[in-house]
Amino acid sequence: MTYVLTNLEFELALSGAPVPKAVRAVSERWSHILRLLEPGAEVVAWPPAGQALEPGRRLLPWGWTDEVVAFANAAGLETGPVDVEVVREVNDKRFGLQIEALRGSAICESEAQLEQAVRGLKAGWVLKHPFGVSGRGQLRGRGSALPEDARKWAQRIFAQGPGVVVEPRVEIEAERSLHFEIEVGGAVRELGICALMADATGTFRGLGLGSAVEALEEDEALWEGARSAARAVAARGYVGPLGIDAYVGSYAGERVVRAVSELNARVSFGRLGLALLARLGREGARWVHPARSERSGRSERGAGGSAEVGGGEGGVCLPQSVDPAGRSGTYVV
Repeated sequence: MTYVLTNLEFELALSGAPVPKAVRAVSERWSHILRLLEPGAEVVAWPPAGQALEPGRRLLPWGWTDEVVAFANAAGLETGPVDVEVVREVNDKRFGLQIEALRGSAICESEAQLEQAVRGLKAGWVLKHPFGVSGRGQLRGRGSALPEDARKWAQRIFAQGPGVVVEPRVEIEAERSLHFEIEVGGAVRELGICALMADATGTFRGLGLGSAVEALEEDEALWEGARSAARAVAARGYVGPLGIDAYVGSYAGERVVRAVSELNARVSFGRLGLALLARLGREGARWVHPARSERSGRSERGAGGSAEVGGGEGGVCLPQSVDPAGRSGTYVV
C-alpha cells in the first residue's frame, strides 16, 4: 500500500520561501488527485496533522524536499533513493538553461546585469524566479527599459539569494508536456505527451490528452530535445517522475522551436493526465482547469460520479475516488 502526499507547493519549499495560505488552500483542494497514479493509495495532506501512519509503506509525494524526507524517515515510510540536493538542482531553471537556452537568455545576479539583458530584448522579455511555476514567480514586459514594478520584484528575488532568469517573450503557438520515468540505475522510460493549455499570463489551464493532441511537424524535434534533457537529468542522479515542457512559437518574426522550456522533476499534472486518460479508457480527452470565475453549476452524473459543466462544453468531473464531490473544480471533455 502507498501513501500519496499532496505537497503541491513543492517549488516554494525548494526555494526556501514562505508558503502563502492561498497556496496551501490549492494543495488542500487537490488532496486526492495523486490517487490517479496509485488507485488504492491513501492520501496524506501536507503539512501532516497527526494522521496515524503504518510504517513500511511507500510514500509518493508531489515532489521531494528536506521536510518531506524528514517526515518519511520519522514515520518509518519507504522513500527509495532520494537526494534532495539533486532534486533542487534539476528543478532550478538555471539547470535547464544550461541544456537549452534561447538567444538573448541570461541568468542575472544583479540589477545592472538585469537591465543589460532586458535592453537586448526589445520585442519582449520574461523575468523568472528560478523556482517559479505555472505563471507564478514571473513577470512579462516589452521595451528596452525595466519598469519600476519589475525592478522592485527583481530586487526581492535578489535579496532572497537566487538570481533572476531572463528570456525572450515568445509568442507561443502550441505547448507540449513530455513525460518520462527515471529509474534506479539511470534508465529513462518514455511515458507519453500532452498538449498544454495556458492563459495569457502563462498560468496552466488544462491538458489535451491522447487523440486530442494535434500533431505538430516539430513534435519529433521536441521529443529529441526532451530525450536528451531527460538523459542529462538522469546523469545527475535523479530518480523518479520527470515532465519536460516544450513549445513552438515566434519571437521578433523568427520561428522558435524550444524542446526544453521547463524541467519538472516531480509529479505533474501532465503525468496525472496520462493516468487519467488510461483510467477513463478513452482515446482522447481534454482535462480543463478553469479559473474560478469560469466555473458553473452541476449537471448529470458521468465519468464515475457527479459532473460539473464548465464553459458550456458539457464537461464531466473526474472519478469520485480521485476527486470527491468535484473539489478540484476541473472537468473532462
